[in-house]
Amino acid sequence: SKKEDFSDIEEIINNLDSTILVASHNKRKNMSKISLKYNRKKQSIKFSVLNSTHCSSGFFFGNSDEWSRPLLIFDSFFEKRPELKTFKILISSFLNSKVNDLKISPFYDHVIAFYYLNSKIVLRVYQISIKKSKNLKDEFSLIEIGPRLKIRIDN
Repeated sequence: SKKEDFSDIEEIINNLDSTILVASHNKRKNMSKISLKYNRKKQSIKFSVLNSTHCSSGFFFGNSDEWSRPLLIFDSFFEKRPELKTFKILISSFLNSKVNDLKISPFYDHVIAFYYLNSKIVLRVYQISIKKSKNLKDEFSLIEIGPRLKIRIDN
């Protein structure tokens, strides 16, 4: 097998002033490696996706608007550990949209939640469901719509 040279990509990443995501997949190990780099703050992090469950598995029901904003939720561990703080900053800058972006809907209809359990980051995606109750107040509930990911930081 031919070894690939990624020096051109590294040069482009270092010259850009934005958040960059680089992903690769190893079919033999069935594992994806992801690198996030934020040049403004000179921060980067590498992590591996250990396990994923997709929406097509028949387990998830619900949906979200293609152009809506995700509401990002992180548990308290993401404020305590330095590598998790870096992960939070980078993933937030990558997933959040510009306020004045015309394609993005001005509402939240799904939640992306990050939890830190057993030295792994667990990602869950939920749809925000709104129902009118008898007293005419809105009741909110969350419906898991997937995917589920289990992530390990490799730094």
